[in-house]
Amino acid sequence: MTTFAIVKASYSWVPVPTSPDPNVRKPDAVGGYCGAGFFVNSKTVVSANHVLNESTFSPDHGRSHAQVWLISPDGHIVEIDASMLSSYPELDLAVLRVPSKVPASAQLSLALKNPNEGEAIYNQGYPDSGKPDLDLQVVDPSTGQPKIALTGGDLSSAVFRCDGSVSSVGRKSVMANDMTLRNVMIVRTDYGGVVGMSGGPLIRKSDQNVVGFMSHGYPPDATRKKVLCAVSVTEFVDHL
Repeated sequence: MTTFAIVKASYSWVPVPTSPDPNVRKPDAVGGYCGAGFFVNSKTVVSANHVLNESTFSPDHGRSHAQVWLISPDGHIVEIDASMLSSYPELDLAVLRVPSKVPASAQLSLALKNPNEGEAIYNQGYPDSGKPDLDLQVVDPSTGQPKIALTGGDLSSAVFRCDGSVSSVGRKSVMANDMTLRNVMIVRTDYGGVVGMSGGPLIRKSDQNVVGFMSHGYPPDATRKKVLCAVSVTEFVDHL
């Protein structure tokens, strides 16, 4: 399974340590994981709207610039921007249409119907560890609007996988600070996970097909969740 991490980086201008003049400054880039996403064909990405929306592309507080990428454990990197995004907040769904293609090995197949209770499933995500192993560099600072380059990273220590089975499948409504779902088909797991899995695929083990994308978990205010919930593939396939 290829689950991409969503990486956001921002920069601010900081004093040059070797200069006695505090007005001599350079751009400093800081980045981290926002969540996860996956390709359903060579140019179409699925994620969760509460993870990937217009605000994702805005600079963090106190910083002056932001850039966002998708990066996979096997080294595929795709820079994205808000112009590629289609949002469906009623499904907590974000769809990206990117200009560059990824190979078939990085794409996932979708199931044709809802999974059954008891089927074996798993998912992956990228919790924000605070110290991501990402190769970020500010380039061309002479323009006054430097660009951040993401040239690679080691995701092996960041990826978090959970395994179990389908606990239930049914229509549910959710009221939360970052989403509102009404009568949406939800696949509920019999296992827990962590914040950072949102937007990633829920995979059926028997055929490696995607049966949903990770949306929320319970308890809602906890970093570690006892139960995970995905929006079923039957809810979002028509938006791709």
